[in-house]
Amino acid sequence: MPQIPLPLSLEGVVCTGLGAGAQFTTLDWVVEECREKLGFIPWPGTFNVRTQGALAGVDRARLLRSGYSIRIRPAPGYCAAECLVVNIAGRISGAVLFPDVPDYPGGQLEIIAPVPVRRTLGLDDGDRVNLSIGISTSLFCRA
Repeated sequence: MPQIPLPLSLEGVVCTGLGAGAQFTTLDWVVEECREKLGFIPWPGTFNVRTQGALAGVDRARLLRSGYSIRIRPAPGYCAAECLVVNIAGRISGAVLFPDVPDYPGGQLEIIAPVPVRRTLGLDDGDRVNLSIGISTSLFCRA
């Protein structure tokens, strides 16, 4: 199966996650991996989006074969993850996390960013948001 070309633009709907993101993103090893490999310290928590339309079932294996994914190496007892740079609504850059978990939902994206995405963009569950999964390693935020 061929890789999915990047950058990839898609639309999604903001949704609530499982609530574990805040604890995970504040772990020392996660903070250090993000600082070293992504260039930012993640805001506590994740921004969750269900993808819509033709790309709702984005095949993460094909997406990660782009050659631009960044490996997040775990501390003992935690799972590893791959991530790709993402731009949210043309204003915030962060990273989409793809945990190495076999039953992870294919149509849901878990995003980390250096700012509180919902508050910064004024988003609530059910709001639509545009995402661009890209190849840039330059991360930024324009509030």
